Amino acid sequence: CLAPTPRPPCDSNRACNLLYDPVCGSNGVTYGNQCFFEGETCGTEIRIAHRGRCTTTPTPDV
Repeated sequence: CLAPTPRPPCDSNRACNLLYDPVCGSNGVTYGNQCFFEGETCGTEIRIAHRGRCTTTPTPDV
């Protein structure tokens, strides 16, 4: 379990490196690395659930 950490300022347009170091979001989506996660979840309540790929497929909202 990762301890909650303060999120950096929201910047969804920043450049991310292409190093594959996956993180699993609390929404069940695997992101290529923490930078991509932060850019794509900017302004949301989604957090990093754990490092590595998610093991379940997210359930689509109905």
